[in-house]
Amino acid sequence: QDTLPSEALSYASGGSMPTRSGPRQDVKAAERFFEVRIRPERQETNDGGPVALLTGQRVVTRIRMAPEPLLVQWCHAARQLFQRRFHI
Repeated sequence: QDTLPSEALSYASGGSMPTRSGPRQDVKAAERFFEVRIRPERQETNDGGPVALLTGQRVVTRIRMAPEPLLVQWCHAARQLFQRRFHI
């Protein structure tokens, strides 16, 4: 998708996503992106209480993928470069 779910994600609002200029009510990202929704595992603090997740809180996650040989990775990167450059 290219419409940001929240304006807070844009550079103008202190976020990390570059945006295209346009009407303020529909903030468009400069590049298309994927929105991934995760359910965190239940964790507890040192005193035994649950860890509180706050609205608007950012998290960093690592997605594990099957390993690929370098040649396959380079071919994939080259194909993506051409797709971005020539819009195909």
